[in-house]
Amino acid sequence: MLRKLILLLSLGVVAVGLVIIKTQHTKDAVCAAHRGSVSSIGMSSDCLNVASLYFAGFAIVVVGALAVVSTLTFMRRKRRDRSKTRRFAR
Repeated sequence: MLRKLILLLSLGVVAVGLVIIKTQHTKDAVCAAHRGSVSSIGMSSDCLNVASLYFAGFAIVVVGALAVVSTLTFMRRKRRDRSKTRRFAR
């Protein structure tokens, strides 16, 4: 039960990371339109922080994906161990 909860939370973390990446991509598209006409001194702080938030979004996705993979591995190993003990108990 705990592993299933961790799996759901990990999938939620991946979803949050993807939302962050999507919102930053939208901001980057808006800032890219203004980059050609305005120098970087006149840019807003949102435009200057796009790259760092992109990396944060990717990091969150990677951590969530690693948690999902490790949880699924542990669940599979637990299931396999249970089937071995049932086989030997007969």
